[in-house]
Amino acid sequence: MATADPASTVQELRTEGGGDILVLASASIIRALLDTGELDRLSITLCPEIVGGGARLFGDGSAGSSWSLTESTPTGSGAICLTYGRQAA
Repeated sequence: MATADPASTVQELRTEGGGDILVLASASIIRALLDTGELDRLSITLCPEIVGGGARLFGDGSAGSSWSLTESTPTGSGAICLTYGRQAA
């Protein structure tokens, strides 16, 4: 379990080199990385279900940024896996 600030942790890991840094199923960490500009790629699976509630990934107060769709893959269940890359500012 990480106890440090997510952005600081990512910045430290980037200096070590290696491969990609993945964050799976943690909206709070993803929001923190979006707010600090430390997210390079975003993968979202869009499922065709309406559940009427739950945590939002994108809050009203998040800083704006520009993204472009780099990949779109439909699944057999009807979900769509979307991958976005951050556009340069």
